Amino acid sequence: MPGRNRRSRRFRFAFPRQVRLAISAGVLALLILCVVLILRGCAGGGDASLDVPAAGTQQQVQDQPSAEQQGQPASGDQATGEQAAQGQLPQEQQTSLDASPEEQPAQEQAAAPQQTAQVLEGEPFGQRSAVIRSIGDIVMHNPLLKGAYNSQDNSYDFSPYFSQIKDSMAAADYTVINVDGPMGGKKHASYRGYPQFNTPPHLLYALVDCGVDMLTLANNHALDTYYDGLKDTIDNVESVGLDHVGAYRTQEEHDTPKVVVIGGIRVGITNYTVGTNNMAKRSDEEATLYGLRMVSNSNAPDDIQALRDAGAEVVIVYMHWGEEYLREVNNSIRNLAKKLVAAGADVVIGGHQHVVLPCEYLTVTDDSGASHTGLVLYGMGNFLSDQRARYRDSGIIFEITLQDNPQTGKVEAVSPRYIPTYVQRTKGTSTYDYRVWPVGAVLDDPPSSISQDVLTRIRQVWQEQQEIFAGGPATAAKK
Repeated sequence: MPGRNRRSRRFRFAFPRQVRLAISAGVLALLILCVVLILRGCAGGGDASLDVPAAGTQQQVQDQPSAEQQGQPASGDQATGEQAAQGQLPQEQQTSLDASPEEQPAQEQAAAPQQTAQVLEGEPFGQRSAVIRSIGDIVMHNPLLKGAYNSQDNSYDFSPYFSQIKDSMAAADYTVINVDGPMGGKKHASYRGYPQFNTPPHLLYALVDCGVDMLTLANNHALDTYYDGLKDTIDNVESVGLDHVGAYRTQEEHDTPKVVVIGGIRVGITNYTVGTNNMAKRSDEEATLYGLRMVSNSNAPDDIQALRDAGAEVVIVYMHWGEEYLREVNNSIRNLAKKLVAAGADVVIGGHQHVVLPCEYLTVTDDSGASHTGLVLYGMGNFLSDQRARYRDSGIIFEITLQDNPQTGKVEAVSPRYIPTYVQRTKGTSTYDYRVWPVGAVLDDPPSSISQDVLTRIRQVWQEQQEIFAGGPATAAKK
């Protein structure tokens, strides 16, 4: 203890009383200055002012943390160089489909856009109209792949196949087409045709160039490269700016109704396949839960109601159904069409049979006794394939016009038309070349490149399809 007292005394004596008083006064003055500065800041001067809403306005307070606080990248305009290096650029700045996918397959996008079920704004009811063209199956058999392949740059160019039909494909406000099988890139399998297709994504460039707006992805070959291939197909379709329906990467995408505004009209579109060639059993469980919209895993009345709730004024259902090569409407697809119309479908358009089938207006009564009428086309045939048998070497472009009916207060599908098409195959030195022709236009002005044998078959196709649609509401068009 004595030692401690000595240390205390030495400390005390080291600072005379006058010095201690000066130090205390300085500390007090500093405290007073700090208090003054704080009070000035709270009074509202300079950059410390509060943002107070003007009188009469409302300010919503959100409790959710910001994107930065959640560890998520900033919005598109704020993406940093580091985010770009990590592949987190906004979707519109990403390139999912390379010019040579077999060398550099499309990558999954870092963050798919979030779809919403909000009601889309159309135009006021009155004099609106919209023309929609639907196109049958594109089936890329091996000879078609070989004919489009360029060994010099290891790529594919399918555009010549559509050079004669391009204008007819684009002559609508909205064009929808089906491609049998996936287009997810070569990382899933080599490019190949039947029986398990893997079509080069290069085809998408040609379809965009021809004015196609949407692909229906629910078909019996959708899972030929399994669910991973289907998800990459969706990525590729989106990367070229095309809409799609029938296949999904997440439950949220599956549950989000697809409504597009065409000519000011809100059009709800959905798509089902009857089968998958048993590939669903061999694919990931997610494929059957939500990845592919099939008849077996779907509730069409609920789906159609969801489209209505999302604002759809008219509902179109695309069906991949029926028995291949059967040239008649059997009870299976007719009964299914009746159920769809009873559930509220305004238009039902079928494919998969690889032959053209007729169309009709179906009027059915639902369980409540209410009457519904829908336009049903049972089969569009082959638009492009290597099938050469009669009735399989041809197809149609099917056109409907959606327009307001002031008397009923509804949007109706009217004036159905069909454009007969024919696939010409020409033998080259080592491959076949293909051209899809509008049959009526060819008959009006036959090109010199078409032989008499081909011209004879084209005349026959025109007559065949006149007979198929005889007595129905659809009329023939030339292009």
